[in-house]
Amino acid sequence: MKYQKVEPVFKGVFFDFDGTLVNSEPLHFQAEKVALNSRGISFDLSDKKDLIGGTVKGTAERICAKYDIQDVDSFFIERESVFHKLVDSTLAFMPGAQSLIEILAHKSVLIALVTSGTPNYVLSFLNKHHIAKKFQSIVTMADVDLHKPYPDPYIKALELTSLNPYECIAIEDSPAGVISAYKANLPCVYIDYEDTKLPFKSDSILRVKNLQKVDIQLLNELHQNHQSKIQSQTM
Repeated sequence: MKYQKVEPVFKGVFFDFDGTLVNSEPLHFQAEKVALNSRGISFDLSDKKDLIGGTVKGTAERICAKYDIQDVDSFFIERESVFHKLVDSTLAFMPGAQSLIEILAHKSVLIALVTSGTPNYVLSFLNKHHIAKKFQSIVTMADVDLHKPYPDPYIKALELTSLNPYECIAIEDSPAGVISAYKANLPCVYIDYEDTKLPFKSDSILRVKNLQKVDIQLLNELHQNHQSKIQSQTM
């Protein structure tokens, strides 16, 4: 692998997991579709669009509320069974994910994972691909009481890494994740697959179409824009 000659001006990168590092969103959709279809309810991608982000259990609760399903636990157990079978057989990294992790590690950038996924799901995948040791800190849904879009997951990651927000960059693929990072005062790369609107605009958020667009130079530019914003606010 050829490494970029440009050096990072930031110290840490905090990755989201589902939809950012791994191509899990189609599997979540398929699991929810199966569980809904078994109850006589149709479900397509347009129905899923507003349900991306947050914890799996929280999404299941929102689905059950939307479709008037009374037994949330039964629905959740069924969708989890389907989902984990799909994970074991088909879950893969997003294009560009492994190479970006390798580049950052080579440049001695601290890498952390900030996810609403369960510890077992996340760690089993990372260990299977022998990449868990690349992450100095991993924050899952079990580590905080309030999840994305609240800032708590990123605040926890900052505590674990002993870094300040202005030293780090978040990489997310959902509005909930972007809002979480923004509220924790981190600049954020937003992998926006579908031109999704955010409730605000900021120079500290950079939209890209996929992870393959992200490199050290782009991250440096975002970091510098964020630094300029901070400096202008203190003048």
